[in-house]
Amino acid sequence: MVIHTGDIIVKCGLCHKEIKKGEKIYQARTYFIFVCSECCILFTDEEVEIALMVFFGYGGFFGKLRSSNTSIKEVLKDILMELQSKNKKINPEDVDEFNLTLLHRALLYGITIKEYVQGLEILSK
Repeated sequence: MVIHTGDIIVKCGLCHKEIKKGEKIYQARTYFIFVCSECCILFTDEEVEIALMVFFGYGGFFGKLRSSNTSIKEVLKDILMELQSKNKKINPEDVDEFNLTLLHRALLYGITIKEYVQGLEILSK
């Protein structure tokens, strides 16, 4: 349970929404960060840890660039076009970095990790 004292406002480490007094929260294992009950519903404990790791590494927060008409296909296409404009090719050793960058973009657009994986499965067929 979060208790507000004075003017201190506690915000969710994933979506940056204010955590209200008495709201159930999750405290990440790896980081001393609170996660609101809404994000706890959207993400498993493992996904919370992954998302926090990605946001620490790359910046931003869940849904920062939310758009009602954004799809994984569009996000992937944008990243590929960005790489092409920089004349970069994806080498086998860059695949992990590319996957992490793509996951970060998906999270910024409010696409959950589960939706991200499902989208990649559809695109790979």
